[in-house]
Amino acid sequence: MIFERYRQSVFVLPTNGVGGAEQCLKMLADYSAGSMICLQRATGSMLLPSRVSQIHILTEKSRFWGALLLVGTLLKYRRDCLLMSSTVYINGWLGLLKRIGYLKSPLVVRESTSTFLIYRGLKKITYELAYRAGYTAADLVICQTDLMREQFVQHNPFIAAEKIVVLPNPIDLKTIYDKGDNACDCANSKYICAAGRLIPLKGFKFLITAFKKIADDFPDLKLIILGDGPEKDSLLNQIEILKLRDRVILKGFIENPYPYFKNAKACVVSSSKEGFPNVLLQMMALNNHVLSTRCAGDVGKIPGIVTIEPNNSEELASGLKQVLTMKNEGIRNLFDIYLNNRNPELYLKEIYAHLQTTRQLAIKIG
Repeated sequence: MIFERYRQSVFVLPTNGVGGAEQCLKMLADYSAGSMICLQRATGSMLLPSRVSQIHILTEKSRFWGALLLVGTLLKYRRDCLLMSSTVYINGWLGLLKRIGYLKSPLVVRESTSTFLIYRGLKKITYELAYRAGYTAADLVICQTDLMREQFVQHNPFIAAEKIVVLPNPIDLKTIYDKGDNACDCANSKYICAAGRLIPLKGFKFLITAFKKIADDFPDLKLIILGDGPEKDSLLNQIEILKLRDRVILKGFIENPYPYFKNAKACVVSSSKEGFPNVLLQMMALNNHVLSTRCAGDVGKIPGIVTIEPNNSEELASGLKQVLTMKNEGIRNLFDIYLNNRNPELYLKEIYAHLQTTRQLAIKIG
């Protein structure tokens, strides 16, 4: 057992939906034989049942109500367990419960996005309150990239810098390879593939515009976008205006996107800002032709992918041409080396090692 020091590992999620933070924690729960507690049942697409971890869903009402119910649910995990969460409000709530002495178990919180780049106004203020209320009690704060840590330290000087660490996101390659071999309705088509929630931050309007610019040069090529969300109608209207109805396809939510990534002529991440796009790692696992905007720290350092600036359809069109015509020599080897360093088991061992270090520092300071 990776966390042999602790009686059990417990992962607290906002919902059982398939968001990036939820998928990451589920992966870690499976690898650590832990349990998952979800504040609220998702109304849309949900995480698939796990063979290892237990999933407890607290309510079908609001997440606020779920947060109140969480207090009682955590009673049996108050001591000698490892608690982990990955969204700011839950991180802050758990930290507050630890700060007032209700929780005695170690708490690991993971930053799921670049808060200080993305949010403004009231949303940012509420996040800052969560940082002040609870993060000081966390035993470890995990940032996904060096840039994210730099911003976090700058904006939260009241949190001890030695317990803020960088751990790149893990990836479950075996599951991706296995599911990538499944059949899908795309195997005989020529297409570019993108995936994510249909929201402005994902940059799909720029991607569709960029595709229009190269459509005549690649007459047999289509653009397939996997995912659903509030921007769907706006994107459909854009597709109609650009006369791309038969060329750009919004597939909606797809339970298994991996065959689409594997069979694509190229895979694209077009986001404007991200904490770090996990879908980029999934695409790299299955496809040698990968293009991404530099939407997060460290994306520009990934060997073998084509990178461009966000929110620029001209540059995105140029990047699409480049990635579609690039040669494969050596790319697979570069991708494999990069991805093998993101093993979930290694990630959990790194967490354990950092907890041991911060515990020793706390003893010395005490």
